[in-house]
Amino acid sequence: MYKFNAVYRHEMTLPQLLDYLKKNNVTFNQSEKLVIYPIREFLLYISKEVGKDLNV
Repeated sequence: MYKFNAVYRHEMTLPQLLDYLKKNNVTFNQSEKLVIYPIREFLLYISKEVGKDLNV
């Protein structure tokens, strides 16, 4: 939720979030272009659940 709020407040972009995940030892077996899509969809899901409008 902390990083969701950072994206919601435009303090962090999706590529920055992806870099943050990689720095914290989260590995991906696909290219970054393909990984951003599910991350974006998950953030949109969270925004729907908490009732905030997210523009990413």
